[in-house]
Amino acid sequence: MKKLLLILSLGLIICLGCDDELITPIIENNYGVYGTIIDTSGKPVSNVSIFYLFNYSELPNINLKPNYIFSTDSLFENKLFQNIPNPVYEDTYIRFSLDSRSVVELKLKYKLDGKTFYTYKDTLPYGMYQHYLDTLGRNTELKNGIYKYQLKIKSLDGFDFFDEKELVIVSVNNKPNSFSNDRGEYFFNGSEAFVGDTINVCSIYYPDDIYKYPIEDEIYLLFRKDGYLSKTIKVKLYPGIRFTQDVVLEKEGKQ
Repeated sequence: MKKLLLILSLGLIICLGCDDELITPIIENNYGVYGTIIDTSGKPVSNVSIFYLFNYSELPNINLKPNYIFSTDSLFENKLFQNIPNPVYEDTYIRFSLDSRSVVELKLKYKLDGKTFYTYKDTLPYGMYQHYLDTLGRNTELKNGIYKYQLKIKSLDGFDFFDEKELVIVSVNNKPNSFSNDRGEYFFNGSEAFVGDTINVCSIYYPDDIYKYPIEDEIYLLFRKDGYLSKTIKVKLYPGIRFTQDVVLEKEGKQ
């Protein structure tokens, strides 16, 4: 009985010493950020869209034009290039070149489960190609995250070529990574953060210059709902840990 009382007392002391940001262990491979979203009066705010911005505090808002032409060499080999721009805010180009007439198959896949969500297949002659994708950042089925794109080339003389790269979607026009429920509670799954991976950043101005951008464990989440001012917070992810971070949203037009 004395041991039981000692344990209960110790637990009470620990709880009284906790601050507002509790760190609670949860099952392995299911970690992230949990919290409650309220307004300035303390009422919970439901149906708030939460977008993962990686290590960006602001959106990398770069829009392309469908007729944008990149400089090319006069001689081509079978090659897959990094998509431009990367990260993708709305649209992007996937470039590839062929050394001869070939059957080409381009696939886009989810990185987490490997499922294919886009396929393009055609027989094309020798040359450089720019495959324009104008809906990646406006797709209600795609969340912000990392995706793979794969290129298979089968030339008419039987030579096969395969390569794959990764593209990153960072947008607020597609499917949110999470929502708040009727009680204002939200959860961002840390497995969708891809911490430890590296983004190949590529701009439309210098398409052949690739900048390696590591995904750190300190990430940004953007909270948006009509009628409220958007808010971006910086949080740190702990492997195997659920981190609690509450958020206060202010209504638009409030003085």
